[in-house]
Amino acid sequence: MTFKVSLSYQFILKLYSLGFLILTIGLFSCRKNEDTQYPIIQYIKPYENSFFSVGDTIVIQAEISDNENLEFVDITLTDENFNPVLKTYNPPFNSNPFTLVFDYPIYDNFLESGIYNIQIRAGDGTQIKNKYQRINIGALPKTNIGYAYQCGSPPNSLVGIFYQQPVFHNAPFNFSSSGKYQFSAIPYQNVLAVAELNSGKVILYNYITQDSLTYLKDISFVDKSLVGLSSSSKSLYLFFDNGINHRYNYLGFRNIVFGSANFVTTNLLEHDNHIITTCRRTTFPFQERIQTYQLGTGAALNSYYLDFQVIGFHKTQNNFLVLGIKNQEVIAYEYTYSQNQLSKLRSFGNMIIQSSCKINEELFLLLSDSKVLLFDTKTRTYSTFLDNFISGSHIKFDEVKNLIFIVKDRTVFIYSYPNKTLIGQTDIDPNLNINQIELLYNR
Repeated sequence: MTFKVSLSYQFILKLYSLGFLILTIGLFSCRKNEDTQYPIIQYIKPYENSFFSVGDTIVIQAEISDNENLEFVDITLTDENFNPVLKTYNPPFNSNPFTLVFDYPIYDNFLESGIYNIQIRAGDGTQIKNKYQRINIGALPKTNIGYAYQCGSPPNSLVGIFYQQPVFHNAPFNFSSSGKYQFSAIPYQNVLAVAELNSGKVILYNYITQDSLTYLKDISFVDKSLVGLSSSSKSLYLFFDNGINHRYNYLGFRNIVFGSANFVTTNLLEHDNHIITTCRRTTFPFQERIQTYQLGTGAALNSYYLDFQVIGFHKTQNNFLVLGIKNQEVIAYEYTYSQNQLSKLRSFGNMIIQSSCKINEELFLLLSDSKVLLFDTKTRTYSTFLDNFISGSHIKFDEVKNLIFIVKDRTVFIYSYPNKTLIGQTDIDPNLNINQIELLYNR
């Protein structure tokens, strides 16, 4: 039996074309797969270890080339550990090799002083090259822009900001309400968190632009009420009456929930990888304690029970200063959190301490019912700094300009440190006493 196969000219031509296409793709693929040469990046500007400041624009210039056609080039700024800290840009390019020239803005006002890297990446579809150039960036100088205040009580409450310099804002920022308010500032984000305790509503404001940013998210008030708030340089903490605390970032998103049942938080400080708090039991027997948590997870660590009432809590160089009242006697203690130990520094006798603040790691100001005391934790001695100051309620220290702010009734007095000169005073409201004050900084 004989079979006759007949192939048309057109069909043979199609087979030939298909084979040629497959061969071409195969050869091209082999060529790409065999490409072992990385793009070449050579910096021209800036020079290594050049110094810039926040707000500057870095002029970046580099020669980039490759044996293949480049598919992408991008630029970003990283920290010393090569983690991106600012936006990534994709500059245009239309030749190979080519000279990259790009103006990179340092737009983040919250960058801290330190070592950074310019990162240029170039890729040809097979190989990607990273090239870094180390630079130094200086942060904006820290400046006190004014202070936030809360006056009065329901139904006549007032929350506002007094700006020390009009350069930051000419318009006043304040609002009146019938609610019970507290606030806390997140300085590295220029955020002022204002909480209406009765409703539990918390609003975040930019205290430089005065813009309302957002409401806090994921707040649940089932079986609990908001009783206070505090903040670190970059986080906000809410305290509830059932002993549970919430931590939020400056965008208003909750990231951890932690606390101890029936122990309401009264003070909170961050140190290293820990959250150090003082808290008070809400059920009998009433008692206070120092409670330590893990910063990242909120896991409970050490507890130290106290036999006195806490009236002040401050960070020292390595430990914590705890001011307390025991049998009508004011006593200063040092808490060593790494060993969970408390030791007595000294007694101040029978007096009333209204407020306290930190000057540096060793010196603290204590506002009593009649004078301002300067306490040295290193020598455990104190002296009278300002005498005959009756009925003061709050004291704050501006470490940038070395100024002391003291609240008395409706007035804020400002003294220079250490020469004790009265350099100014401001009456906030003619009818409402000041209940809270907090200094505000540009970062």
